[in-house]
Amino acid sequence: MGCYRDLISYKAVSSFDPEIDLSNQSGRIIKQGNETHYLFFGLYPGTTYSFTIRASTAKGFGPPITSQFTTKISAPSMPAYDLETPVNQTDSTLTVLLKPAQSRGAPIR
Repeated sequence: MGCYRDLISYKAVSSFDPEIDLSNQSGRIIKQGNETHYLFFGLYPGTTYSFTIRASTAKGFGPPITSQFTTKISAPSMPAYDLETPVNQTDSTLTVLLKPAQSRGAPIR
């Protein structure tokens, strides 16, 4: 019985969040051929990754198979609101300053 291995390589190819540095989102994992799954940690939300899998036998590696997957987007982040005084206040109205949410690359409605 030979040693069977799978080589999984991945890299981020795009993200909904333009501020994310994708250059450090890549890697390689070698798994034993009898393992049927692997859980990837530390992936960015709303990011498309390219995964390439190659299986090997005693004869060497077979042809690669590449697939792309996109992680789910994350919730927007809200800026801090201090207990600020209103911008304008009358007897019957109140005007407050609204700060925009940080979309983190996803559309905000």
